[in-house]
Amino acid sequence: MADQPTAVQVLDLGDLTVLGVVGDLDHDAADRVDLETQKALARDASIIVLDCSLLRSLGLEEAAVLSSVNDRVRGCDRRFVLRQPSARTCRLLARSGAHDLEVEPD
Repeated sequence: MADQPTAVQVLDLGDLTVLGVVGDLDHDAADRVDLETQKALARDASIIVLDCSLLRSLGLEEAAVLSSVNDRVRGCDRRFVLRQPSARTCRLLARSGAHDLEVEPD
């Protein structure tokens, strides 16, 4: 079975933007998450959710991009929320310097 390309899906609901990552978060997909986050901030979204439920894996460099996204969103007094991150994803984000990560309750 061939590897499926990573998809970043965007659901714009006004004040809420959901970014869903399907597959492995590679460098290009991490950059797409960053770009879509910038667009959501420009639309005045107050909550940006990163849906990790279909995220298979990510590396430390990609985690650093997400850490930067978290810092940027929080710096604009908005919320960046992780939905269903794995324990490994949370550990990598912490290692990359992410602070005060908000995880959506189950």
